[in-house]
Amino acid sequence: MGTEAEDAGVTPVDAMATLLERFAEEFAFLMPGTADGVLPVNALLMDLEQLPGIEADPIPAQAIEIARRWMDQVLDGDGFFSASTIQNLHAWHDWFLDHLLARETGRPIVPMPVQWRLGDSAVSTAVDHRPQVKESASAIPTPEGSQGPNPHFSLRLPADLELLQEFHIESLELLRSIEQSVLELESGTAGPDVVNAVFRAFHTFKGSAGFLQLEALRDFAHELESLLEEVRSGRLAVGRRVIDAILAGADALAGCIAQVGIQVSGAEPTGPIEISAGPVLTLIKRALDREPDADVAPSVSTSPQATETQPQPVSATHVERNEAVVRVDAAKLDAMVNLVGELVITQAYVLENQAQKASENLDLDYAIRKLTRITRELQHNALSMRMVPISGLFRKMSRLVRDLAASLGKQARLQLDGEDTELDRHLVEQMQDPLVHMIRNALDHGVEKSDQRIRDGKDPVATIRLSASHAHGGVLIQVADDGRGINGEALKKRALEKGLIDPRRELSDPESLALIFLPGLSTAAAVTEVSGRGVGMDVVKGHIEALRGHVGIQTELGRGTTFSIQLPLTLSQIDGFLIGVAGERYILAAAAVRECFRHESQLIASVHERSGMVSVRGRQIPLLRLANCLSLAAQTRRTDDGIVVLLETSVGTRAILVDEVLGKQEVIIKNLGDTFAKQSLITGGAILADGRVALILDAETLARQPVDGYTHAQRDLS
Repeated sequence: MGTEAEDAGVTPVDAMATLLERFAEEFAFLMPGTADGVLPVNALLMDLEQLPGIEADPIPAQAIEIARRWMDQVLDGDGFFSASTIQNLHAWHDWFLDHLLARETGRPIVPMPVQWRLGDSAVSTAVDHRPQVKESASAIPTPEGSQGPNPHFSLRLPADLELLQEFHIESLELLRSIEQSVLELESGTAGPDVVNAVFRAFHTFKGSAGFLQLEALRDFAHELESLLEEVRSGRLAVGRRVIDAILAGADALAGCIAQVGIQVSGAEPTGPIEISAGPVLTLIKRALDREPDADVAPSVSTSPQATETQPQPVSATHVERNEAVVRVDAAKLDAMVNLVGELVITQAYVLENQAQKASENLDLDYAIRKLTRITRELQHNALSMRMVPISGLFRKMSRLVRDLAASLGKQARLQLDGEDTELDRHLVEQMQDPLVHMIRNALDHGVEKSDQRIRDGKDPVATIRLSASHAHGGVLIQVADDGRGINGEALKKRALEKGLIDPRRELSDPESLALIFLPGLSTAAAVTEVSGRGVGMDVVKGHIEALRGHVGIQTELGRGTTFSIQLPLTLSQIDGFLIGVAGERYILAAAAVRECFRHESQLIASVHERSGMVSVRGRQIPLLRLANCLSLAAQTRRTDDGIVVLLETSVGTRAILVDEVLGKQEVIIKNLGDTFAKQSLITGGAILADGRVALILDAETLARQPVDGYTHAQRDLS
């Protein structure tokens, strides 16, 4: 079966030709003695270098290597195009395009100009053709070199402000890709293309730093690039020292880029930015000296012979990816979403008040229906722009698991599922700290050491599973481990010792597990740098509930634990289900409502007129009188005069009794401030079509309503 690119009819020659056409557009604006076009041309050249299988095609590979030599001379120099370089690039483009056309049509191929060639044959990967980095006052010393201060660089602000902002964003993306690729190398599942990707990332980093005259940063990236060149050429195997050196180098660069971002934003005064180069250069030297690894990582074949595979087609989507993405300031995006929300409210108000007039005027009726459709589409498109895949957040956890497991003397792997699940950008950002804390606790206190796991008949390498999926109208995130599980009795004993619960109270198994969320509770045998499971979990729970989410626990002793986090898709709007109770109107998320119906009172068993059970098609379902929960005087006294609404939640099906059902309406969620911040039943407010305000109720909190009629938000475990 062919690849997606083959099915779409896109060949490697098509991909190269498409990029060369884009080169022509950029070349038209190149001027001698200026930096205009340097970064776009370099980015296009990087796209050419990254085409799969390009290294196996000698002539294009040599042509690209020649253009790379010219661009490196520009980037490592003053950053300006010379007249001769521009002339060479124009001639190179014309020859390259003519070469591709000749191959496609079968006509004679014009040989490459002799003066361009790096040698009499195709470029040999065994020869280093990269330009040598010139010495500077801030050049990187060797590990045995100067004992003076760390190398440093300074930003040219405000002159290069826009370029530095772009450099900051691009560098963050490069560093994320480097870290993820290196972890793939360590796992032994990656091939030579991953090594090439890491090499190109450092190369791009070096080129951009050189263009901005950040010499110390450029030289440091050059050292890391040199290490990758040894691996890429097959002269150095990927081992523990190589992996550690690359990750340490990426961490040092990340620290520098963080400072660049701070200075560019104006949060701190400008000043020299130091590079923590010494320890990294020591690791690089040990790797290059072929010192033996204490723990050798899986090797990756990177010899030139191993990379000579058949060219792989590239899809048009991949080729055009840089043009298809536009970066927009997050504040501007949020402002637009808020304005669209106000537009939706106003449109609903107009529709409500003009319904009668529209029925008498066909043109007005048509216009209002068209306005409704356009407004709805605009709202959905605006909200979709804030939806991002959760993959970025998940992949950050790979490095956490690797480093923390090593520091604890344990072996663990991270398994990711559902990385393409999309979630509101704000939720993704806010979930980083809770996930980090839960994974740290799972590794420190949930996962056993390898020798213990072997004695228990388990795989010596523990598995931490991080998954995401759509469920109950929102997103379900699960953090699972195959460790020792949580002992509910041990939690209860520790809670009693600390005086956190009443010793006279009997706790069910779920309630015993819920003790883990009490402040100050830990079952760890000793205090370590990494908290034991339970320490700070009250903060995690509070953080998740502040996002209108809920967290639950499933555990089995000796088998492992799963934390399930239910979150809404977005914090800005919901498809609302309107209900009426005691003359007031409330909103539930429509995704949580399964059905509603009138019911005969004799089929309901009440407990103190507060709650009970309702029989639905032979199934007994817990029933809650919503008016009692909200402390309202219900208009409905007889159950058969009201309406039963069935809710489908993460804890099962629950029924609530209301006075009336008013229909569905998309509503914009409004924050109610600190007044409602300490409870979880009311999660916000919304302005309805008639201008009135309705409170939004959380279905998950209602589902956890106990028999005595009080919500979990109102109960205290103590």
